[in-house]
Amino acid sequence: MKCLLPLILIGLFAPFAAADIVHLQDGTQVEGVIQKGEDGYRVTTAAGIVTQVPFEKVASIEVKPASTPEVSMERLASLRRAVENVRDIKTILSRYDNFLQQYAGSPAAAQAQADIDLWHDREARGLVKVGSRWITPEEQAVVQRRMIGVADGVRKAMKDGRLKEAGTVLDRALADDPQNVSLLYLRGVLLYRQEELPASRKAFEAVAAQQEDHGPTLNNLAVILWRQNAPLAALNDYDAAMLAAPVSREILDNVAEALNALPENQRKGPIVAKVIRHFKEQDDDLQKKMMDRGLVRWGATFVSQAEADKLAAQEREIHQQMDDMSRDFDSTQARITVIDQTITADQNEMRAIETESLTTDSSGRVVRLPYPPRYSELGQEIGSLQAERATRVAHLDDLRHDAKLAMQKLPVAKYSGIQKIIDVDGMPVVAFAGDPTSQPASQPAQ
Repeated sequence: MKCLLPLILIGLFAPFAAADIVHLQDGTQVEGVIQKGEDGYRVTTAAGIVTQVPFEKVASIEVKPASTPEVSMERLASLRRAVENVRDIKTILSRYDNFLQQYAGSPAAAQAQADIDLWHDREARGLVKVGSRWITPEEQAVVQRRMIGVADGVRKAMKDGRLKEAGTVLDRALADDPQNVSLLYLRGVLLYRQEELPASRKAFEAVAAQQEDHGPTLNNLAVILWRQNAPLAALNDYDAAMLAAPVSREILDNVAEALNALPENQRKGPIVAKVIRHFKEQDDDLQKKMMDRGLVRWGATFVSQAEADKLAAQEREIHQQMDDMSRDFDSTQARITVIDQTITADQNEMRAIETESLTTDSSGRVVRLPYPPRYSELGQEIGSLQAERATRVAHLDDLRHDAKLAMQKLPVAKYSGIQKIIDVDGMPVVAFAGDPTSQPASQPAQ
């Protein structure tokens, strides 16, 4: 413990030390330039990333020897690699400033300053990152307009079922513009069709990161989360989708399916209550709009009023049949239980008679006396009961079969058990000045 004390004291009282290591209580460590603050240490890594470490989490601080010219050049190379994936120039400049503080006077400092001058020039020219290139906003607009045409071609190919062709074009286009929301959305749809749910979810999450209020994307994330057995997380995204695209039939039909399928033990809680409230508010509006078209809500879909009346009558008849079958099933099951109990009692009585019929003769040998008539009567009764039991078990199987057929009599089921993504027509389109924003899947009723 004594050997650590000088190290800790250096960390406490030196306002700035180069390339040190903060060892944390949980066994991890953070390496970089250490600056003491009021509540902890500010550690700046060689890549310019800043980590705040509270005093109470520090186990010890290790002061490393001053960096060599070779180390400074290695750290500059590391910084350059790190900023390749950063899209914000201000963040990049901040990391370079931290590097200069750490390696001031080193051979790498002059090169870092040259990099900073280059980034300042890019900032002054208003350059933005598209793919691996930094281009002007005007050049970006050209790329984006071109990608709108590419995305529309991919959308049409997917609608025609030409998925292989669409995938090839998508790969090439995303290499040029990896953050394009239209292309990412189509990628999510394509991967979903191919049952690659984790990859599909990742693509839709990339869209949502840029367009937080895009209803179709939030709907699709909810569908995937539901299929990944995360119903509450799915409902949370459905709620966001309803708020982003109010009174969307596609979204509300999915929410109806989800609420119907939600397990009983998960029906309570703030998330479910919020979803139910927003669903009811919006579905009331949707039903009014659909009523103008002669359609009424039937579970998770809409049908004509005449069909709804017919279906409701059929449903009542089927429910009556199901109730009758349920009562028949229960009484049959109860009779089988009585039969089993009677057979067991008769068998026990027969074994008792068998035991009691054993005796010994005058020479001491064990002999069996003739069974009484009751023994034969019990055997006959057991045979009759077993035959009746087989008949009643077969009747239970018939009832189960009839129940399935009864449920299939409705030509339109209230709930399909399937939640659907909003397909390629939900694709978001980047809007330009004077251009309309396209959100085809967000329309109130379709």
